[in-house]
Amino acid sequence: KGYTPLAASHAQNDILSPAALANKQIWHITAPANLSLSSLKSLALPATNGADADDMPTISLPGGEYSVATAAATADTTRVLVPGRGGYKAVAAPVARTLHLQRVNEVGGTAYEARKKEARQQPKGLKMRYRPIGFGEAGECGEIGEAEEEEVVERPVFKKHKVSADVEETEKEKERRERKERKEKKEKGKGKGKEKKVRKEK
Repeated sequence: KGYTPLAASHAQNDILSPAALANKQIWHITAPANLSLSSLKSLALPATNGADADDMPTISLPGGEYSVATAAATADTTRVLVPGRGGYKAVAAPVARTLHLQRVNEVGGTAYEARKKEARQQPKGLKMRYRPIGFGEAGECGEIGEAEEEEVVERPVFKKHKVSADVEETEKEKERRERKERKEKKEKGKGKGKEKKVRKEK
């Protein structure tokens, strides 16, 4: 979309001829669609390609501030194609630099700074209660931070619920019944032993 093919004899192809490119470089520049590159008259760049974000220059153009990001070297990977009689042909001169113009956004008129995360404060007097095998001597514990007196925490005292009189009577009756059953079993066992003796004597 937005591409208009040129004829092989178009006048704009002459700027990419070997004679026109003598002692010159081809730069590839990208910009937002609403920015006209005709407003870009001059541009100061850092000496190194692929500079850090802090070293990227900022220029004022119609519509606001724009940062200039330099891409990695593209001389071996990017070529410009021009139409010819037998089809498209690559220009002998490589693309020396690739630049990306990006709009600089400001929040509330001031540059946004990321909030630094503060180190979490640790409680004082922490003790290492778990000791792996072979660590230290028995009863010896390491401490983290400044030692402080441990706060004596009172353990909760649980009150025993009172058992109602009806429940106590039921438990007593149960004990009496169990005793009675055990006594009856013993008496039955003695009676069987006597019967066996009498039979033997007969």
